[in-house]
Amino acid sequence: MSVTISIDNMDDDQPVMSLANGNFGVLWSSLGLRVDWCGLIDPRAVLTRLRTFDAESITRPDVVEGNTTSCGIGTEQARSYVERLTNIAELAERQENLICWG
Repeated sequence: MSVTISIDNMDDDQPVMSLANGNFGVLWSSLGLRVDWCGLIDPRAVLTRLRTFDAESITRPDVVEGNTTSCGIGTEQARSYVERLTNIAELAERQENLICWG
C-alpha cells in the first residue's frame, strides 16, 4: 500500500510523490504532523517544519522479521523525500492551495 502526496485540485503536470505507508508514517510523524492516511494541510505548516528538518533523522535500516521484510530509508531516499515534499509545498503555497494525501 502507498500514500500519495500532491496539491489539492492540481493540474496533471504538477508534482506528486508516492510513499509506502510505513515511510509516509515515518516522514509525517518526524515532521510533527498527525499521521492519518488521508487529509489536507496548509503548505505553510509543512514548510515551517521542513525548514529546520534534518532529512537524515528519518533514515532507518532494512528489517527482516520472519517472512516479512521492511525496507528501510537510506540517506539519499530521505533527502529525496524532503526535496520533493518541499517542492510540492512551495508550489501549493504559491497557488494558494492545500497539500492533500491519501
